[in-house]
Amino acid sequence: GVFQRLISPGARELPHMVLLLFNFGDLGGTVLSVFLADRLGRRGSFFIGFFFQAALFGAMARTALLNQTSSAPLAMAFGTAASACRCFAWEAAHFWTLEAFSTELRGMAIGISTANMRILSVIALEVSSWYVGDLNAFLALSTFSVLLGASGVVALLSMPMETAGAPMSEGRVVKATSLCMNDV
Repeated sequence: GVFQRLISPGARELPHMVLLLFNFGDLGGTVLSVFLADRLGRRGSFFIGFFFQAALFGAMARTALLNQTSSAPLAMAFGTAASACRCFAWEAAHFWTLEAFSTELRGMAIGISTANMRILSVIALEVSSWYVGDLNAFLALSTFSVLLGASGVVALLSMPMETAGAPMSEGRVVKATSLCMNDV
């Protein structure tokens, strides 16, 4: 794959310790994104998840132009940091879905959006594997960086409102007296 050719060009596959490092970055980013979502807001989380991650993948692509031996640790550092940014956009989308819909629709909206995100991520992995496997690391990572940045522009321009700190819409109000056994 792209990362294997960039970080460990002589090996048949990416070393497991590098995969573990990227996964630790992803885990750390997931935890951070959950705790920082309300402080950063959806726009801030989308910014990190799209633009900062795109910049890190762009920097990782630039390491492909350097000497292979000296660039591997730098590529791993950029890759780990980019992995940590991945969940910020996902968490922002999930939180926005939760906050944008009234109580009656909230469960269905989060279920549909989660199912769509998972299905489309599987499709994206399959389709990208058809094309990315033949690209050199610089071209693959640069293309991904540009597409990630463009997706961030679309996400930020199409986001109807910033919901951080705003009260959630609860839909219709049910009076407590209608819940009493006497009214049944």
